[in-house]
Amino acid sequence: MVVTLRVPGFDITHEAFADLFWGFERDGDYVIQWGETSCGLYTKDGRLISSADVDPPYQAEKAGEGFRFISDVAGETWLNYPKS
Repeated sequence: MVVTLRVPGFDITHEAFADLFWGFERDGDYVIQWGETSCGLYTKDGRLISSADVDPPYQAEKAGEGFRFISDVAGETWLNYPKS
């Protein structure tokens, strides 16, 4: 499955294999791709910065350095913002 998100200033194409796509969320200059088994953090030009394996049900929370995910199977994983 190929998903393309076109928003002014953003053009992201995501190709997923056996990954249930849930949606995109804008976070400042970044875009978070939410999914059932993995999530990704992208730049506004579509470059993947960070990815995290997740397993539903999982909890997600925004933290200073990125997004933290907690699930029974995958444990604790992170999407990390680039270091300035």
